[in-house]
Amino acid sequence: MESVDMLATGLVQEGDAILIRCDKVYKPATVEKRRSVTINKQKVLLDDLIGQKYCTMLNLHNNKLTPLDVLPASIKVADDATTSRDNRHISDDCSSQLLSQSDILTMRSSGVAGEQIVENVIKNSASFDERTEFSQEKYVKRKQRKHVTMVTIFRPTTRLLCQMYHARGPSRICQLRMDTISQMITMANVRASNKMVVMETCQGLLLGAALERMGGDGLLVHLFTGDLPVRKALDYYGNTLSEQDRTILLEYPLRRIMSLKEESSQSEQVINDDAEDASTSSSDDEPPVKRVAKTTKGVVNDDGKEAMRLHRQLEREKRYAVAKGHLQQGDFDGYNLWQLIGCVHDGTYMSTLIFSYMSVTLLYFVRVSYCGRK
Repeated sequence: MESVDMLATGLVQEGDAILIRCDKVYKPATVEKRRSVTINKQKVLLDDLIGQKYCTMLNLHNNKLTPLDVLPASIKVADDATTSRDNRHISDDCSSQLLSQSDILTMRSSGVAGEQIVENVIKNSASFDERTEFSQEKYVKRKQRKHVTMVTIFRPTTRLLCQMYHARGPSRICQLRMDTISQMITMANVRASNKMVVMETCQGLLLGAALERMGGDGLLVHLFTGDLPVRKALDYYGNTLSEQDRTILLEYPLRRIMSLKEESSQSEQVINDDAEDASTSSSDDEPPVKRVAKTTKGVVNDDGKEAMRLHRQLEREKRYAVAKGHLQQGDFDGYNLWQLIGCVHDGTYMSTLIFSYMSVTLLYFVRVSYCGRK
């Protein structure tokens, strides 16, 4: 678990990816000028966050974020070194509070700031001056949690993102908890300089945890189902993962795994193609990179959308080709991490399908969160 000092280092800059915590709920955002987010039914401009320290508690009032003081400036705090106060005569029966509940609700409805309400509550408390310094600080913090909308800014980490997804819906990350992720990373020996294969269906959270541990050294191949990889959680990391950390990540479609075995078996045979067979060969036998490259030639579009789409597809095919070369070599010298869902993927079938590309002396970790079918 990361320390508070590591999370609190540095200031919030424009373009940073952050997590905003309000009432134990985390909200991801990217700091940009004149960009607003909705926090506790209030639309707040992120300009107020630029220059603030991470882990700073802020007060949300009238669509504004301002630093929150631990104690109001007008409240005089007792000094235990010069006084002999204690809490032996203090009773928690609300008899020492001169303000009634209706008075506090009236101040709220009239638009009085939360800090001012806390200050009025403290001033009308007959037992506040009798408390010790530590007891006074606890009393103020308790009243601030009740009357002040407090917001805290954090750097995105695996632990905080895991908490965010658990609050929104644990099924999005396959019911993964932080202790489960820690065990998977530790038992599978994730470290720098490893060449690893990861298949996961938890929004890229497991990928981010592996990239954090590897530190931009090694190779990570992500096998995904469907047309494109779903890695929303990986985008939430923002600049917490540097460009070097992300350059070691490659992806490859799972549906093309069977073609790897066919190509490897064909490469062992000696094939003598004559000119007639070469001229009558279909375009389906061409590599995907060449097929996409041919389709990009001569594409003319006024808005350029089609050309941009084909360009992105060509870049993806190039990345697939690099990942395919590593899979065909089968020289993965590290851990192979899996996050499988029994209802969607057959863990036994997929394990036997992929293990032929791995070394038999390696550690393998397979997690099936729900085995609904046999």
